[in-house]
Amino acid sequence: SDAGGAYASRCAPLLIAIAWLHAFVGPIVGVQDLGSSNMYGNLRLHGGSNHYLTPTNVLRLSGDTVRIESSTSQVLNSLYPGEISSVFTLRATRVLTQANHTGRQFNFAMGRVLGAWALPPPPRGGLGDAFVPYTVPALELRRMLSEARAAGEAFSLVYTVLDGAFGDEEWRGSSEGKRKVRVSEDPTRGSAECVVLSAGGEACGVDDLPKMPPLSVWEKALGVWNPVPILPGGHPELHCFGP
Repeated sequence: SDAGGAYASRCAPLLIAIAWLHAFVGPIVGVQDLGSSNMYGNLRLHGGSNHYLTPTNVLRLSGDTVRIESSTSQVLNSLYPGEISSVFTLRATRVLTQANHTGRQFNFAMGRVLGAWALPPPPRGGLGDAFVPYTVPALELRRMLSEARAAGEAFSLVYTVLDGAFGDEEWRGSSEGKRKVRVSEDPTRGSAECVVLSAGGEACGVDDLPKMPPLSVWEKALGVWNPVPILPGGHPELHCFGP
């Protein structure tokens, strides 16, 4: 009908604009990661871009890049970095490694969207028993700490704030960083400790991430950021971290 055609002609430009903003603007300016159209592109949205043409996270509203060195939190480890390699058969792993792949795969987004129950248990034996370091923006680490505290579990976590805003895979994996911190909390004993390991164990300041307040409404609105794993071997390319 004429009315339907007129309605479509008015709505079509708006829908196209929304789709364009979702596909291109969000990841580039740095207000969208999980749920954006970068799912199958393995596009790095923190710590520098691996895109041939465009930068990512230009506004850097998510803060510094942080490398998680270790974590004993069951809540966090069940989601981050989201390894699903244990579902691979030996044949599948062999085919991947023959193709110069690590034979390991990650899918944090599935666990974050559906729940940790959707992720398989981590692989056992060999490297599968070792903690897999990963990087996230500072904003995401603050979200992680809030979730571990809300679970009421005892945990210890060590992280390093990397130096500089951007870098390559070597920088992401081995940079000494500008600040290394350990936070240990046990609500059952009423204990909470935060120390700066890179400063001789001095107490954390109010600007250190564990001491910062919970995320504000606008910070939560920035969305959830994918953890990017760091595997041994020093490969120059970003390891696949999505579906």
